[in-house]
Amino acid sequence: MAVALAQQQDLCTDTVIPVIDLAPYLSGMAGALEATVAQLRAALETIGFFIIMHHDVPQELIAWAFAAAKRFHDQPLAAKMALRMNEHNNGYMALGKYAVWTSDVQVNDKPDLNEAFCNYLGPMIVAKSGLFGL
Repeated sequence: MAVALAQQQDLCTDTVIPVIDLAPYLSGMAGALEATVAQLRAALETIGFFIIMHHDVPQELIAWAFAAAKRFHDQPLAAKMALRMNEHNNGYMALGKYAVWTSDVQVNDKPDLNEAFCNYLGPMIVAKSGLFGL
């Protein structure tokens, strides 16, 4: 299954975002692990992005994560900048302040037009806290 991307000025119209269904793997279907890994690898090596369906992440946890992100991004810029990105790639990435280089072929010298907060310890903290039965 794939979802076609909206046509944009500099985007090929035949580009699709792969959709990977985890239901076969989560149900223990024979060969599903290998098939899922192959789909993930292909998605990451060709498109660099994918959508996961039937992941069994509780909607309550998804809603909690979106609400936490909204609370963070609703803060004044000064509060967010106090947590700016560190050498471990944890922290706030301000709008237009970072350029991401992911290719040795295509040189990117333009800053991203988004803001983000990256905390790679967050999922581990949530899991260890016992929230949501994780």
